[in-house]
Amino acid sequence: MTELIPEDPSPIATTDQLSSHLQKALWGQPFGLWIASLTEFWIAAATYGMQSILILYIQEVFLDPNTIGSVYGGNFLLWLSNALYHPPSLIGVGMSGAIMALYLAIIYAMPLLGAFLADYLLGRNLTIILGIALSSLGLALLAIPSLFVVSILIFLVGVGFVGSLKAQVGSLYSETDRRRSDAYQIYSIGIQVAVMFYPLITGRIALTSWKCAFILCAASMLLACITYVKGQKYFPPSPPISWTKLSKNSKVKMTVLEKKHITLILFITLLFAVCSLPNMELNDGYLIWAKEAYAPIQIFWYKFQVSDLYSLDGFISTVTAVIVLWFWQFYDKHNKPVGDMGKILIGTFIACLGPLILAYASFKYPNPHQVSLWWGVLFHTINDFGFAMSTMIGLSLVSRLAPAKITTIMISVFWLHICLCNILVGKLASLIETIDASTFWLLHSGFSFIGLLGLIFIAIYCKNLLPQEKNL
Repeated sequence: MTELIPEDPSPIATTDQLSSHLQKALWGQPFGLWIASLTEFWIAAATYGMQSILILYIQEVFLDPNTIGSVYGGNFLLWLSNALYHPPSLIGVGMSGAIMALYLAIIYAMPLLGAFLADYLLGRNLTIILGIALSSLGLALLAIPSLFVVSILIFLVGVGFVGSLKAQVGSLYSETDRRRSDAYQIYSIGIQVAVMFYPLITGRIALTSWKCAFILCAASMLLACITYVKGQKYFPPSPPISWTKLSKNSKVKMTVLEKKHITLILFITLLFAVCSLPNMELNDGYLIWAKEAYAPIQIFWYKFQVSDLYSLDGFISTVTAVIVLWFWQFYDKHNKPVGDMGKILIGTFIACLGPLILAYASFKYPNPHQVSLWWGVLFHTINDFGFAMSTMIGLSLVSRLAPAKITTIMISVFWLHICLCNILVGKLASLIETIDASTFWLLHSGFSFIGLLGLIFIAIYCKNLLPQEKNL
């Protein structure tokens, strides 16, 4: 349970204390899970629909010499991106990639701010509603070129507030309820379905109208707001929180065990930042490599574009997420349940194998446009199986380890691993022009394997700190 009054360490309210709405279930899961999943579907549709065309918009509109001078805050954004990534040109492809990398790093860091507001100032429900509203406003303002920087900032703040929704999923379960792992995988399926379809839609609309594409994303975010507001009754209420600033006397006190759990979460976060490199590279260096490596492919009248790899991965990851969810439910029903850490180790090992496929394909076909897309399908399949068995289950593990008083903050800290990973991804992607492709992908596999060794160390020497599974 994560929806708690700070002074109350109990994991979840008793059944007698729950309203009939909170006790309502569908397909063996609390009804609140399905509300959260549908809300996240619309949020993901808006976010990834916009994100799939953002780098093209930056390159074609924002960095257009006739536009950039009229963008509020545009010069500051150029200065900051240049200071961090040093692209070859201030208005070239390198700068658009630098701005995109900066965006990806910030979007996964902002939930920490939202978590603090949710736990100590506004409460989760109000924070989530405010976040969705701000995100919708930011997406709508993207339709105005001169407000590009302002709209992105508003959107990033809104997305940060919405991050509390992930913690609210955990509030529907007790700490030892093994359905929690399944819940986060179900929750992730909604995201994958959105990734599968929305980039195709927004990408085609953007070919004729950037404004219409961004307005569609804003409308999707409004649907998320309506879904969440209507379904609030299926979540535990936010605890009463003081609006005054935290004083030294109100400082949250932690037990020795809770401090150990916090330290463990920090180490897990750092290791996940390294283990996630193969998956996070899909947004950066992989697309650069794919543009030069994959052979042209056309299905009937449809010519496959590199940008369509975004949707291809969304489709494969949806299928693999469903298979993984079914497999662990079947396995746990007929065998001794495997703990979260065991599943994470298996998933991380599988993820290490994905880049080896691309390394071999690059070695076998060194010339441009020779690699069959089927090699890519194999890579995506292996990578997505690993992702389904590690990242979302890692979220479940952290939600169990986190002290009840600061669960939302610790979950947001865990999501910082994606922020850190994107910084590493940007550095590795800069090497793609200086090293051969096989070495490039071998580096990803090697770093991921190093992270796996760290997780194995935790599984062996920190076993007593890890939560134990409990059968229903």
